Amino acid sequence: MKRLEPFQYIAENMEQARHILRYYDIDYDDDRFQEIIKKTQRDGYTGLITKLVFSENIKVEDALKLYDEIKDNKLNMAEIQKLTYNEIKDLITNKTNKKDYEFVFDSGGYKVFIVNTYQGALETVSPAWCLKTKSQWDYYTITKGGKQFVAIDKLYISDKEIELTVPNNWDGKTYISDNRESRYGITVYNTLRVDVFNDNNTQYRRFDPELDKIVKDCISYSKKIFGDRVINVKDLDNLIDHLSEILDDMYGVGSFTEIVHSDMDKTIKEFYSKIKEQLNLSKEQLFEKMSEHKDIVLQEDFFVANNGIMDLLINEWLTHDNIVNTIDDYDNVAIGDIHPLGGYTIREQEYDDWIIKYNYGYQYTKYGRAAIIQSFGSLQDYYTKLKEQFVKYYEYDIDINDRKYFKPKQYKDGWIIIANIKDIEKYMDKIITDSGIYEVPHTIKDGKLYIEFYSKK
Repeated sequence: MKRLEPFQYIAENMEQARHILRYYDIDYDDDRFQEIIKKTQRDGYTGLITKLVFSENIKVEDALKLYDEIKDNKLNMAEIQKLTYNEIKDLITNKTNKKDYEFVFDSGGYKVFIVNTYQGALETVSPAWCLKTKSQWDYYTITKGGKQFVAIDKLYISDKEIELTVPNNWDGKTYISDNRESRYGITVYNTLRVDVFNDNNTQYRRFDPELDKIVKDCISYSKKIFGDRVINVKDLDNLIDHLSEILDDMYGVGSFTEIVHSDMDKTIKEFYSKIKEQLNLSKEQLFEKMSEHKDIVLQEDFFVANNGIMDLLINEWLTHDNIVNTIDDYDNVAIGDIHPLGGYTIREQEYDDWIIKYNYGYQYTKYGRAAIIQSFGSLQDYYTKLKEQFVKYYEYDIDINDRKYFKPKQYKDGWIIIANIKDIEKYMDKIITDSGIYEVPHTIKDGKLYIEFYSKK
């Protein structure tokens, strides 16, 4: 997922370029620098190429040829900005020569593969994982710079062939594994933090001894790859561990649904109170610790893809610390990645997340509105999408012959779906239940159910 970093690099790299010119007493109109600008179009790589030419005395034509190779190979700017010309060349050579995926080691009863390319992902990962899509593969491996491992139970490998369903032979239907522990996806970042999912896409925060060994082996292998690019975030790790314990104490294993039916203000105050009581940290001190590692926090699933409480925490922190520029004119949101309530832009969420987020006022927040407009163009288009997804959202509960009873009607900047209660009575307990993800904004009047996908403000 693209976030703020690419746009920060544009500004930072131009400033780096100017600094190099000043340091070496090079005029801004120098032919070599003008050639660099013309080629790079100030796209975030200008500073790097300027450094290669004027600090390392690399010929302009060679530096610009390397620039083309960097772009072709989609190298992560965060990984290469401090590398030398030769180190970048070696990185490209190694990437070019790598197999799509390759066996790297045994760990207990599992064979572990490192997946180097998206094509490799199509041949190894679970169809339940988002890595089967190119955009999410790029997000985890390029934007976040993670190293992707797939651990497969040896019982499902014969003659070096993987006998589990993979995206390349998947029939496109909902994938549910008979053995969720037959395969694990493990992404290791240069902070040495990990994302771990089983074959059914359930994320693990704690590991049994066998999985713990697999994860540690993947981390050890990754250390050799990252080298001196490993970032020590022990303090952040400890903070996440403590916050996780508090969340478990409040709600158990979290999800987007946990806060939907709670009083938001009361819940977040209780959360801050427990942090003060157990960690002796005020809200402001918590924000300071998060800001020390802001780039990592904004990419860490624990903070931006965990549950409703963390959504509210992230929203308050972003506003408090002005991490993202204030947005006054939502209609002019065109570029950049404005972090919404939960860290993601809408287009990267599943349709159930859209409905859930709507329930606790997602569209009323500064970041939520900005993300909606960035992703859909307008609030009306956002509500139209919700309307279109409604039947799909309930496809497991509403018989196909009964879907005709749910009739959409455009209203102001959104939609209302109207149904006669007598026609859908058997579904009412699922649609307006007091718990779970099936609750939607609704009104009951004169024997009709009005499901609301529009702004009341």
